[in-house]
Amino acid sequence: MANDLTTAKTVTLRDRVGDWIFKHFWHSDMRPSPILVREYTKVLMNVAAADGVLADAERKWILGNFLAKGGADEDVEFFEKYTPSKQEIEETLNVRPTFVQEISRAILFESFQAASADDELHKDERNAIFRLAQIMNIPEAEVNEIEELFKAEVAHRKRVVDLMFPKGIKGTCDVSIHEFVNK
Repeated sequence: MANDLTTAKTVTLRDRVGDWIFKHFWHSDMRPSPILVREYTKVLMNVAAADGVLADAERKWILGNFLAKGGADEDVEFFEKYTPSKQEIEETLNVRPTFVQEISRAILFESFQAASADDELHKDERNAIFRLAQIMNIPEAEVNEIEELFKAEVAHRKRVVDLMFPKGIKGTCDVSIHEFVNK
């Protein structure tokens, strides 16, 4: 008889976070395999750099997104050093058309997020996202809707944070910590 402890899959903290992220943000109990998370992240990095620049804030956002989705440890260093290229995204679009088609809307949504990680969606970044959508055969009306959903989510999160933390999160933490450390 097999021991349940030896046959059970080890669940890492990153697995738990990834499961929570997919349940909370995508309403799914299923999380993609590490290879899909890796390839998705490569596409996302290439889209974010489509304007010719992958800003440090964009790389950090994408790496955080990768880690939050349960990305593999062995891929972290790869993405810290990864250099996006136009050739690679074109190859992905041509070689893996089903993968790209299936993830296209999510990639566009998260591209708006990643490109805005430096607190500004630059015109070139926006244009690059729309060009990619055109290559993916996503109608412009849908891309506009995805962009509006992105903007609405940003505005909603700001409203939530402003209401929950009127002094800001730092101000709230600075005031509250004294009750714990000065006793």
